[in-house]
Amino acid sequence: MSNGIVTTARTKNWKMSKSDHYLVKIEPAGGSFTSLPGRSLLHSGLAAGRSLPYGCANGSCGECRARVIAGSTQRLQHADYPLTETEKINGVCLLCSTAAGSDLTIEVVEANSPDNIPLQQLKAKLARVEQLQDVSIMEFKFTRGGALRFLPGQDALLDLPDGTRSQWPIASCPCNASLLELHVPSQAAECDARNTAAGSLLSLHGRDRLSVTAPTGSFTLKSGSEAGLPTHHIFITEGLGFARAQGMLEHLFNLENEDRATLLWLATPQCGHYRHNLCRSWDDAYDNFSYLAVPENSDFSANGEISASEGISVLREHLNAIDNTEAEHIKRQFYLIDTSDAVALEIQKLGIGQDRINRIEHATNQTAG
Repeated sequence: MSNGIVTTARTKNWKMSKSDHYLVKIEPAGGSFTSLPGRSLLHSGLAAGRSLPYGCANGSCGECRARVIAGSTQRLQHADYPLTETEKINGVCLLCSTAAGSDLTIEVVEANSPDNIPLQQLKAKLARVEQLQDVSIMEFKFTRGGALRFLPGQDALLDLPDGTRSQWPIASCPCNASLLELHVPSQAAECDARNTAAGSLLSLHGRDRLSVTAPTGSFTLKSGSEAGLPTHHIFITEGLGFARAQGMLEHLFNLENEDRATLLWLATPQCGHYRHNLCRSWDDAYDNFSYLAVPENSDFSANGEISASEGISVLREHLNAIDNTEAEHIKRQFYLIDTSDAVALEIQKLGIGQDRINRIEHATNQTAG
């Protein structure tokens, strides 16, 4: 059985039909997720965007222990980790090796902040490279069944065989813990200051192994709600900043709630909207997602630049077009990812409170000989 945690994105309001599914309630945090018969509680919870604890995801470490308060479960596979007799009597199970046999209530502590997730050190190898314009989509697979636990928006620190060390935003979703996706500019593109580290990454071969220390960084989604209100997550990014936004958006698509999201992607002449087709497909598939590409079709002005006011004016028009009552029944969180100071200034002109603005610049990369 594969140890990788891979999920299928759901469409239409990010909700999944609950027929032929079991409802799993979580205590003490509250909330719930649905689980297919015969599918592990861990896989189902991560697919629903829940930050459940785990380490190996294959029954060896015991990090995914949880207590069943109500309902019945089914054992999926043998687990090497030995539960004590006391744990068994108290209804403790391993989420990675257990499936729901009915509607359930489980007691488990979720990670609600980066401080709740331990730093991991894993080995990985290059699995796939896809070239999109002047950006390489690089996928790394963790060796020996490794799995990385992280929150969307965090970074990974890479140590390469040539002695180069660099930090990159994680573009993959936490629901796919066996793979690490990075978006790397070609050296010719000169998208930003990451090019020295990018050259080392792009020279890797399938036989090479690298060390991954992760997760790092504290930038992530603002979860929770005020008075039970849903959240409108508004992402504003430039160029390669989309990498971080991608993982955060894919995580949002898995949540079983009424949150909505908007992506304003300001292209750069070097990188363009290198995943434009993916964003368009999201816009078509998810009722609660809107994609704004500026400039449309990557048509740049004569000087090859986009003014901050031009980009934010598109966002302003979009927000004005949304139901006028949204401000009364939904809160807005703005995520500025790799944007210029000019963009941040334009956002402030919208009258957005500082507690609603979350900003991060790209990870600082370094090389070591």
